[in-house]
Amino acid sequence: MSRWMPVLLAGLALWLTLTLIAPDAAEGAKKSRSRRLVKPWSELTTLSEDQKTRIIDIHQQALEDRKAIDRREREEIVTLLTDEQRTELQDLEDRKAADRKSKESKKQEEKEKKDQD
Repeated sequence: MSRWMPVLLAGLALWLTLTLIAPDAAEGAKKSRSRRLVKPWSELTTLSEDQKTRIIDIHQQALEDRKAIDRREREEIVTLLTDEQRTELQDLEDRKAADRKSKESKKQEEKEKKDQD
């Protein structure tokens, strides 16, 4: 039983992240971002305000649909994996997150150093 505990905990953590925490964080990020037209629509000079609003809404919905498709794809693929493969996947994702955090930290240090000079 103790051999399976880390796998179960990792699976639970992944499930919580995908279902509870990530959607709330994404929702907060959406609210803080300004909604704007993207190219090529932003380059059209004759759009009415109504058209702009509707284009933004359509684009936002398309982004949400893409995220849902990506999430569903991931969930379906993860269900195909063995417990060992899920653990390996979690380790890979943890390393990737640590690398990203390290790079961001280095960038911040370089920026602070540059600002001091």
